[in-house]
Amino acid sequence: MDHFKHFFAPPGGVDSHFHAVVMQERDLPVADILTRAFSDGLVYALDIATTLEDFPRRLSVLSDFSGVYLTAGVHPSGAGSEDIERVRTLLPEQLAHPRVIGLGEIGLDWYRNYGTPPAQRDLFEVQIEIANRLHLPVIIHNRQAEADILDILRAHPPESESIMHCFSADTDYARKFMDLGFSISFAGNLTFKKSDDLRDVARFIPEDRLLAETDAPFLAPEPARGRPNHPGYVGHTYGVLAQLRDISLEDLSASITRNFRRIFRLS
Repeated sequence: MDHFKHFFAPPGGVDSHFHAVVMQERDLPVADILTRAFSDGLVYALDIATTLEDFPRRLSVLSDFSGVYLTAGVHPSGAGSEDIERVRTLLPEQLAHPRVIGLGEIGLDWYRNYGTPPAQRDLFEVQIEIANRLHLPVIIHNRQAEADILDILRAHPPESESIMHCFSADTDYARKFMDLGFSISFAGNLTFKKSDDLRDVARFIPEDRLLAETDAPFLAPEPARGRPNHPGYVGHTYGVLAQLRDISLEDLSASITRNFRRIFRLS
């Protein structure tokens, strides 16, 4: 497969959420893709954790890319199998690495029903506690669980400005999450033909709360839908956002990069 077909990395832009190791497991040439994306003008990309185990491998895969930062954290899929005390011990060690700038992705997933609901909630709450202790933003995973996530975030509010990743809820929930200090990140599903409701949400988000991502290798945007996703496709989501908001791609990229720098306290 030609992974460079439909390549579109927006100059001055950011991919705020991708998974390098999962891309590698799907036979994507991660180094080649990132090299071209940064050559085309991408400024930053954020590699997102799902487990504690793959942290050394992620560091190794991304060692040559100074514009790529990492998070550490345990996805809801770890609920029930990951020992909470191990998370309390090992996660802060990974978060102390100089290339790690946030905690995630964490949250709730009622679509897959990982572990049990109490186990997912416990894992979520413990990681918010760690993020607050270390003054780090969190990146939230939501799959058919926005009401329960909202309840947990109100009871255990993150102290740092944080991100709702791959947003798929409605405008009312977007407003409620922003009231708690969250920015809203849109992925390739924003470009799908049947995503009119989501595009309405994207028009609503204020400029200073907007981010874009790939969630690679998942959710490849049109016109690359059906292919494994990667950061070189993030420009297609930028293109739709720019059109929806009636601004230039350059101005959108500048806004999103400014938001990314603010959230993660990058100079």
